Amino acid sequence: MLLRSVLLFVVSGVLLLVGIFPTVCGLLWAHWLLNPIAPRLSKRIKQALGCIYYFQFTLVTEYLTNVQFVFTGDKLPRGESALLICNHMCFHDPLLLFGVAARAQRLSQVKFFTKEEIRGYGPWGWAIQLLGFIFVKRNWTHDETWIREAFADIWKTPEIPVFIISFLEGRRYTQERHEQAVRFAQEVLRFKNSMSLTLLRGIFRY
Repeated sequence: MLLRSVLLFVVSGVLLLVGIFPTVCGLLWAHWLLNPIAPRLSKRIKQALGCIYYFQFTLVTEYLTNVQFVFTGDKLPRGESALLICNHMCFHDPLLLFGVAARAQRLSQVKFFTKEEIRGYGPWGWAIQLLGFIFVKRNWTHDETWIREAFADIWKTPEIPVFIISFLEGRRYTQERHEQAVRFAQEVLRFKNSMSLTLLRGIFRY
């Protein structure tokens, strides 16, 4: 199990570095040259490039490391827009969610709500900006404008579905943070049942 996690981390890191440069070049070409004259075509090309790049991680996750998906509940609708709300457990979460998007035939339309700091992560930051990821500082006064602008851009092309993924709690689960949340619920919000505010430990097991 540990070996699988390490292998997934290393191989995905290599793909991140090797595949990102041609992806960024293609995205820049579509954004700067095509977007002013053919915005819909530009968006389609950017989504196709993103899909190819994300699919590499899906192949690594499911075939090289042999991660198996177990779905319960309703079947995922295919070909529709969706807002996917998840708990953030570890580094692997986005890689697994690419597999979920692929099964809904929405891999090319994946957009994450993500921390504003990631914008500065070199080529990766440039790429996800061009792919329409929504950056937040977890401060509504600051984030409201960015979020409204991001959705305004999405609504310009309503015929193109989107698959937006949000880790609403914004932080990975740890026992210390769990205890802080319980204390906050009891002392500040005065919830008698603090479990009503604590988060599930995630949907994936390795």
